[in-house]
Amino acid sequence: MNKQKLWSVALMVFSAMGVLIAATPGSVTVFWTEESMTRTYSFFEQIPGVSAGSCILFAGVCSGLVLMLSVTDLIYHKEGVRTGMMVLSLAATTLAVLPLVAERTVVILPNMIQPLIMGSVCVGTYLLRKLKK
Repeated sequence: MNKQKLWSVALMVFSAMGVLIAATPGSVTVFWTEESMTRTYSFFEQIPGVSAGSCILFAGVCSGLVLMLSVTDLIYHKEGVRTGMMVLSLAATTLAVLPLVAERTVVILPNMIQPLIMGSVCVGTYLLRKLKK
């Protein structure tokens, strides 16, 4: 097995871990400060009544797309697929962290392992692109 194949397998495993963490039911905790209420959601659920909650949903969708592209990269090893993986994993990382700074009446706390894993997929994809050149 060559280096390129090992990197592709590692990126696929990390992408799958990110999607699994995003799919767990308690991966996002939402605190309503005015009502003193707490609820947990998944990254793939729309948080009702919270405008910044759509960022979490889009982060979950981007994570799923990264997983599909990582499987495609494992088969085809194309530069365009890797560019898409890098951009989507960066978008998933950014969208998962964005609600922390967006709104203060409702505090949205995602499981921070998911953005860290997606960030590592972004960096790993960047390094894989440089390894090929």
